[in-house]
Amino acid sequence: MANAIVARENGDNYQRMVLWHHITKLIHGDSDYKRLFTEHPEIKSFDDIVVEYKQPAYKHGHRCIGKEFIQTKFHQYESDTITLDNLMLPSFVNSTKFSFLQKLKSAYKQLGDNYNKCAFTLYSPFDVAQDDILYSAIANIDGFINLDKIFDGSVRTPRAKAIEKMKKHLQVDNEELKMILGQFRFYRGPRYPELIDSVNLGLGVLSFEKISNSSAINPYVSLASKWLSGGISEITPEFIYSECSAEGLIAKSNTQISKLAIKTFRAGTKYLVENNIETLDLSDSFEGGNFLSSSLWPDIKNKIFSFCDHHDVLNQYEIYLECSFSVGFIAGRIFNPKSGCFIYPVQKTADGLQSWNYYNGSEIKQIEDTLLSELIEVPTPGTNDSILVISITHDIECDVQEYLREEGVEYSKLLKFKHKKIGNYAINDGRQCLQIAEYIASLLNRRSRTEKMALTHIFVAAPVSLLFYLGKYSLSFGKLQLYEHDLHCSKNKAYWKSVSYLGGE
Repeated sequence: MANAIVARENGDNYQRMVLWHHITKLIHGDSDYKRLFTEHPEIKSFDDIVVEYKQPAYKHGHRCIGKEFIQTKFHQYESDTITLDNLMLPSFVNSTKFSFLQKLKSAYKQLGDNYNKCAFTLYSPFDVAQDDILYSAIANIDGFINLDKIFDGSVRTPRAKAIEKMKKHLQVDNEELKMILGQFRFYRGPRYPELIDSVNLGLGVLSFEKISNSSAINPYVSLASKWLSGGISEITPEFIYSECSAEGLIAKSNTQISKLAIKTFRAGTKYLVENNIETLDLSDSFEGGNFLSSSLWPDIKNKIFSFCDHHDVLNQYEIYLECSFSVGFIAGRIFNPKSGCFIYPVQKTADGLQSWNYYNGSEIKQIEDTLLSELIEVPTPGTNDSILVISITHDIECDVQEYLREEGVEYSKLLKFKHKKIGNYAINDGRQCLQIAEYIASLLNRRSRTEKMALTHIFVAAPVSLLFYLGKYSLSFGKLQLYEHDLHCSKNKAYWKSVSYLGGE
């Protein structure tokens, strides 16, 4: 009985932190959220969180999604998984009568023609079981079911049997089942500690007090619990500021902005000395370039950690990254949300030095239309390794493919991100930079535990600030190997291995 109560409390706390994740997005100045609700009675079976967008948020097939109904499902242990059979069990959603799919059918019947304008999201830290038909049908890019993967025309296969089982469970025909499943979306959310980190990042942007790891009391969970008991449903920015101000959660504005820098090359860095900016100079190790023997990278990581570790969490920092991509990534990983530091990069652009603070600048309204994503599966026995290719300032796909062939790198998945307007002006400012990093990170986090336990090879051509922000999120990416690109063709191959994270770092 006691264990059941603890599990319920943990599930409630997880739901309230997911709500706060969406609250921080709502009250950003350029948010695409129009309205936000919690425990909203419109669809009783999907009432945890409801997001209404100013414009259709993303496209699924040819349908525009204007509203998203989010139902959270927390699980106590990593050993639990989601299966199609679970979605037909009332107990899976803590119900005595209706299963998740039956609740989805109820929403379909209630909304009628408006059903295909909505997304119904199951938000959970669980993985989908790898031996389940859902595993190969849920798209990594948007979390929707690829109906062609299930309705493949077969008669005696496990897929065909699963279709018949769902039709019998829901008492529908093939076409109705397709309609019902077509709007279902699975989102593999972060585990609770990682969710706290994500919420803290949003709270820091808004100048709210962060959630302390040293206290057992989470004031933001307490606030959300109070709203629930008071029957409050719609969440507005004005309401949040009023509530947080009354609870003393608006951060004090007397922090000092300090400057620091890391450099791996010398050209164009005299201003660091002239402005007395505290600098970690690693240029001797890099011999004027970005190519460093793999045996020296552990020592470089230690030097960067020693330089970054003594800074005061009460200050705000600007960091000047006159360095290789890998070094920028290391710095971001050290200054991850758990560090407690409010730090943002100063980016060198064609227009000079610019502060890429993530609460300044313009927002990409529909990032899926700006940053093209493609997942290619390459069935390769004996490996679950992945390749991540990010082309922002240059299109590096050909160079990466050539390197992979020459080095004989085997992998099972190739995940590509390419900006539609590749070049030095592709990313305009810090907010767009963070938004792209968050988008890429969310897709990497959504992968299965098996994929994260394998190695992810990372190839990037982008502003170094993007590597810094990706580094901030990277603690949950799993095992990583980064590469440096020889843009100037000064070496005998296009890429060189740089820093790696193989666990426990």
